[in-house]
Amino acid sequence: MRVRPVNGRPVHLFFHQIVGLTVAGGVVAVPGLVGFLAVRSLARNNSQWNEEPRCQVLMVVRLRRHLRRLLGTFGLLLTVLVVTTAARRQLVLTFYNNATFPQQYVLLYGLVFASVLALFHLSATTAIDQRCQRLLAHCAPIPDPHAKDISTPLQRRQDLAALLGAGGSWQESFQNGVIVLAPLLTALIGTALPK
Repeated sequence: MRVRPVNGRPVHLFFHQIVGLTVAGGVVAVPGLVGFLAVRSLARNNSQWNEEPRCQVLMVVRLRRHLRRLLGTFGLLLTVLVVTTAARRQLVLTFYNNATFPQQYVLLYGLVFASVLALFHLSATTAIDQRCQRLLAHCAPIPDPHAKDISTPLQRRQDLAALLGAGGSWQESFQNGVIVLAPLLTALIGTALPK
């Protein structure tokens, strides 16, 4: 973007607005990112899991629900961030004919934040999945393959895994929670291809 003189001094275009939005976004993001780390820490800390198995199962279900809320909130924040950055780009290009603001900047900006969000989500989801595997091993262990009735314990294990949400991958839950991810990737690929 071009530097424009204002009252004889060079001023970066929309510098104060960009700094203000960045600081506000950081202040809003910190508690949520701490929430991701808290979910991860709680799932990994063995001393927090001394209750009876029923309570542990309920705790895992609550952790997954909390993680979905966090991801939905940050997915919405990411969508707003990308949309406002794209709107700012359009405004700059509309009012300043000689300004340069490539579309790739907006997309890379969104992808960087989506990558950070994916990293935090992955760390929390992995910790919850490990806790689920421990619960499954304790409450519904894999039966002996030579047992006469293998179907009943396997069905019990599958039912418990479904209740715990242990069957899905972190990528699916991340893509479901972050609305803007697929359009971002599509747009980035579209700008990379020659026209």
